[in-house]
Amino acid sequence: IWHKDAPVDDMVFRIYTMEYELFLGEESKDEPGAILMEEYFRAGGVDFPPGAKALYDSSMNLLFVTNTSENIHLVEDIIQKAASVPNPLVLVDARIVKIREEDIGNLKLPVIQEKPFIIFDNSKVKWDDIEKVAMGIKRYSISSLNGHKAELGLVMEKYFPESWEGDMDKDSEKNVIIIHPPTPQFDKPSEIGTKLYVTPMVASDKYTIKTDFELDIQTFDGWTDKKEENSSAVMPAINTQKYKFNLTTYDGEPIIIESNIEKKGGKTFHNLIFVRTSLRNPNGSPMRDINDKEG
Repeated sequence: IWHKDAPVDDMVFRIYTMEYELFLGEESKDEPGAILMEEYFRAGGVDFPPGAKALYDSSMNLLFVTNTSENIHLVEDIIQKAASVPNPLVLVDARIVKIREEDIGNLKLPVIQEKPFIIFDNSKVKWDDIEKVAMGIKRYSISSLNGHKAELGLVMEKYFPESWEGDMDKDSEKNVIIIHPPTPQFDKPSEIGTKLYVTPMVASDKYTIKTDFELDIQTFDGWTDKKEENSSAVMPAINTQKYKFNLTTYDGEPIIIESNIEKKGGKTFHNLIFVRTSLRNPNGSPMRDINDKEG
């Protein structure tokens, strides 16, 4: 972290331990996994002369700072102010909505990302308009600590055969062959649907939320033939898709994701997931009054 041109006599090096991630910043190109924090501290009045540097390592929750003694004092003041604010709880609210293909077209939802799946511009979406055409709405909520993963299971457990067992016996006295047809063998149930994992990380402004998302989609696509020696059986065709991404939003702002598309009876349906992360005080009350951003 020490710059080769730094005036050593004027510089002080400090390491600060953080209990949780206080900062959001730009990832360093020279130091993989480290977050550049100069702009964050500059906004608080800290100067960074040649050779000064500030890096935050989220994997170890350590902040490394090289600066003059005067600026180090300013950095410590900013850290103390940020740490004095209670670590907020994060309420994760999710709704999964099924909408017909023609209604998706009529709503004209603006797209801001197309791959690996669609994310819509929530600022242009009116929840009332979507609710009018929704085929079904399921709602899930869970509270999470800042920096901790929360799981929302939007799934159904279904039992499918893991294998089929059957055999033949020969009755020598009667000179006949007895066939025992294959019978299904079951083990653990399969989770069909969508699992959403969210890990919210709240910035020091206690307003900006950087959230890591993991989306696991498992669908039952019908049955496939499984040929046995003397008969045929069927096995489930289960399709699994996994995605990881991260987005930065603000307290109470919803995110709208198209998780998958279903085709049934010649019709096409789109499954949308509305996710909203909002901050809560330790007693569960909202950290701030926010108007409903769902429209």
